[in-house]
Amino acid sequence: MSKGSKIDPKEGKTQTIKLRVSPSEQAAIYEGAAKAGMTPSAFMRSTVLEGAGVKPFLTENDRVIFALILEDLRKVGVNLNQITAAINSKKYPVPEEVALHQMNVLKSHAAIFHEVKRLYEKTGHRLQPKE
Repeated sequence: MSKGSKIDPKEGKTQTIKLRVSPSEQAAIYEGAAKAGMTPSAFMRSTVLEGAGVKPFLTENDRVIFALILEDLRKVGVNLNQITAAINSKKYPVPEEVALHQMNVLKSHAAIFHEVKRLYEKTGHRLQPKE
């Protein structure tokens, strides 16, 4: 693969790379893959390609989404600070205003949860039910 080449996610996995490891390294790889909910092959691809920056974990679209979420969180934080300052100075905010800001916190939480879950699954991880 030449410098600047793109990885085609739809391309079939027909090639192999041999890697010599010690028995304890092999056990660690299998254990890490199992904990991540991944096959050993997917675990190794993820570790090698993402770790070397060949296939960055975050795409440009991911970065834009997180920038938008960060801006929303900043606004929520400013509003919560204003409410806290009002309460501390014995100027109690209107309950409807507090409810609106609570809703904004919940919306931000939902957006963060959705994006983190999407990124988690994008790496090949599978959510494991808790025992």
